[in-house]
Amino acid sequence: MRKGQASSALYTDAFFGFDHLYRGGAMVEAGCLGHARRKLVDLVRAKGSPIASEGVRQIAALYRIERRIYGLPRAERLAVRQSEAVPLLDALRAWLTERLSQVAPRSELAKALGYMNAQWDALVRYAADSTVNQR
Repeated sequence: MRKGQASSALYTDAFFGFDHLYRGGAMVEAGCLGHARRKLVDLVRAKGSPIASEGVRQIAALYRIERRIYGLPRAERLAVRQSEAVPLLDALRAWLTERLSQVAPRSELAKALGYMNAQWDALVRYAADSTVNQR
């Protein structure tokens, strides 16, 4: 990538087959909160998990922000994300870290939370990049 050239974001679900696309920096991984959310929703539906339900609730708050700013100019979207979404993402991260230390390591809930934890940098990339829309 040449200096000053913008990177493109690719939404993925952490499939390792895309890793080669990120080498060199021409493309960056933008994780999809929908993939992380879906794993939690499945646990709410199957087991009524209150922990998973709380994760879904927190992600829903982020989605509400995105719905509200959809179509705004990039600079305005970024400003709202920085002022509103970043604090919610910080709270979600703290919640995630705490819950991961409390759940059985091999449980379905641990797998869902572990996915979110492992993909964290990609999942939150949209909050610092006005060219990326959250999915």
